[in-house]
Amino acid sequence: MFVKEDIRKFKDAKKQFEKVSEEKENALAKNAQVQRNKQHEVEEATNILTATRKCFRHIALDYVLQINVLQSKRRSEILKSMLSFMYAHLTFFHQGYDLFSELRPYMNDLGAQLDRLGVDAAKEKRDMEQKHSTIQQKDSSYTQPKNCYRYPSYVLPDPGEVLLAGTCQVVRAYAVAILEPMTVFPGIGGAHNVHTPNVEWTRAPYLKEQQLWKDFSSDDTKLEYNVDAANGIVMEGYLFKRASNAFKTWNRRWFSIQNNQLVYQKKFKDNPTVVVEDLRLCTVKHCEDIERRFCFEVVSPTKSCMLQADSEKLRQAWIKAVQTSIATAYREKGDESEASTSTFQDPVIQ
Repeated sequence: MFVKEDIRKFKDAKKQFEKVSEEKENALAKNAQVQRNKQHEVEEATNILTATRKCFRHIALDYVLQINVLQSKRRSEILKSMLSFMYAHLTFFHQGYDLFSELRPYMNDLGAQLDRLGVDAAKEKRDMEQKHSTIQQKDSSYTQPKNCYRYPSYVLPDPGEVLLAGTCQVVRAYAVAILEPMTVFPGIGGAHNVHTPNVEWTRAPYLKEQQLWKDFSSDDTKLEYNVDAANGIVMEGYLFKRASNAFKTWNRRWFSIQNNQLVYQKKFKDNPTVVVEDLRLCTVKHCEDIERRFCFEVVSPTKSCMLQADSEKLRQAWIKAVQTSIATAYREKGDESEASTSTFQDPVIQ
């Protein structure tokens, strides 16, 4: 039931999330390509982007809900399956014990027959050795072979001891598996059950109730900059970047302002590419002389970079963040110079 129902719902929600994510990316790209002098296309692209963003956020909420449901159920379902597995083994061994209890008289009779067979074999062996010795004495020309036959003796263990030993090993293994903490690692389209000792169970947090009634149709993403961020990232988010090749293509990249530099990444796992090495050597300005909207340019002594935000609010936020970072970089450099000067001052001789 867990695999057929819950994991199937999780896979369906994941597919819908990936589909609507792609639709949102297409809507953002189309909205960015609209020319400012075509007001009808501007309104149409804006409406499509608003509807797509609203749909994306609702489906993202459903996807998070399915993740939380899967996280909350997987431990109890796995333990329930393990308990059923142990009860099945208990029933199996109990029925095996009952069966061997009924076979005990036959096994005792078989053991007695084996004892008699052993006695008869030993007696036959002695008789054959005696006859062999008699023949050797009668025929003095007969040469005794170097290798003589020796009959091995086998010791058969009690079947009850074998059954008891196997049962103890199985019960001990299951007890260790249950007493040790257990975790489940989710995979794409399923889950892998792994017994891992000393791993604390972490339950995914649930969404607050008031967030369920939040209006997901806001016109654009909220971004704020923080020059005193603990991780050193003043601001980060998606921007369209115009390539420097002959085709002047626009590509959406993840930009961030950190360590007095402007960098971007194609993917989150890629190493950042530096656009501006030192923000103190650059300026930022609006660009109203091109067809695409919400554009601004970061100019340095060696190169310039044309960027485009998703809305006017985001453009203003990025421009202000770059300007604030430039001022902060100058201020930090001045503080370092003052500290260096005070450190290397000549000592006063009294």
